[in-house]
Amino acid sequence: AVVVPDDVPAARLVAAARAAARPLGRGVRVFDRYAGAQIGDGLVSLALRIELADPGRTLTDEEIDAAVARVVAGLAELGAKMRA
Repeated sequence: AVVVPDDVPAARLVAAARAAARPLGRGVRVFDRYAGAQIGDGLVSLALRIELADPGRTLTDEEIDAAVARVVAGLAELGAKMRA
């Protein structure tokens, strides 16, 4: 889950995550949205489900970690921060 300004469209986050997850990304979708006192005014929490796969083999932990790091960095460019 990431916290972003509430004026950042979810579709923009999904597109950024999809691009950053390449070539292993098979799908990205928002599965939860929260706005409220725990997040802060003007912010929203969006939880993303990111599917990583290679049809010909099992991914290594290192490949998965690298893909997730690329996604986190890509989302940070849009002002997203990982939700604690």
